Amino acid sequence: MELPQTRVIILTTFDYDAYVFEGVKAGARGYLLKDTPAPELLATIRRVHGGESIVQPSVAARLITEFSRQRDAPAQPETEHLSEREREILRLISDGLSNREIGNRLALAEGTVKNYVSTILDKLHAANRTQAARLAREQGLI
Repeated sequence: MELPQTRVIILTTFDYDAYVFEGVKAGARGYLLKDTPAPELLATIRRVHGGESIVQPSVAARLITEFSRQRDAPAQPETEHLSEREREILRLISDGLSNREIGNRLALAEGTVKNYVSTILDKLHAANRTQAARLAREQGLI
């Protein structure tokens, strides 16, 4: 870390496990959702500035579960658990299509495609679409 004194709090609309885990692995000291009330946000900023780490209870429970699981078994992509629709969307991701383009091609709402992409990222333990496409190629999924 180039600036170890910097304390980062992730404030996001995304409550996806992959984002939470990658943010914490990258050194974030806090993870809050955008719907966090202002007084709680201010208290979190003060506490993280003071050296504490803060995550919302629902996020903390998932972090503990995930890190316990990782300790017990190295994370392997769950490629065999991808549905046929998820594989189809993964192929289109690897072709470089956006969520909107995938939705148009498959007659799905863009929000539905976003949900599929999040599930795919979680199952593949991928941080982003590019990594998912790379894993898919390596695993022979596409």
